[in-house]
Amino acid sequence: PVWLNMSVNKTEIYQYDTVRFVSWWEDTIHGLTNYTFGINQSGSWINYGPFLFSGTQNVSENIIQITAPPGTTVAWNVTAHDNVGWNTTTPIGVQYNTTFTVQQTCNPVSGYPWNIIGNLTCNSTGDVDVSSLNVTSGASLTLRNIKLTVGNTVVEPGGSLAIFNSKRTIWQNGNLTISGNYTLTNS
Repeated sequence: PVWLNMSVNKTEIYQYDTVRFVSWWEDTIHGLTNYTFGINQSGSWINYGPFLFSGTQNVSENIIQITAPPGTTVAWNVTAHDNVGWNTTTPIGVQYNTTFTVQQTCNPVSGYPWNIIGNLTCNSTGDVDVSSLNVTSGASLTLRNIKLTVGNTVVEPGGSLAIFNSKRTIWQNGNLTISGNYTLTNS
């Protein structure tokens, strides 16, 4: 089998996004039989399949939720098999569109953890309702004009959390652990 093209359906990918992974395949001599999809979000590969496909040309398509935290490089590949048992695996690397880095967001998924690994400033993005907030060492999060509802909050040593004009509403429904910097103004 020969892979012809590979793609994902998003240009920026965030934690908890659902992403579509597509590869186009061809085997004009022996015909295609099945493929296996692999993804590495945490340092270990997880393989799904085999999935049946047939003919001399076909498309492998998999939809996966990205659980890796921001800053993680995620890799993926597909291995296709033909009717005589030969197989081909797509290469891994940026030049082949088979890796991407999970981005930080000012619009975290409601009810999920929100992990901050770099510097992020969020201005008037609406209500934020997360199960936990973790600002890692060396990272900073600045929130302006945002209603915040959160379970546990942790600001690690060297981390910084600043909240300004929080629409007069901050719901801290768990522990607040501050080992770094914490600023609260007009909230």
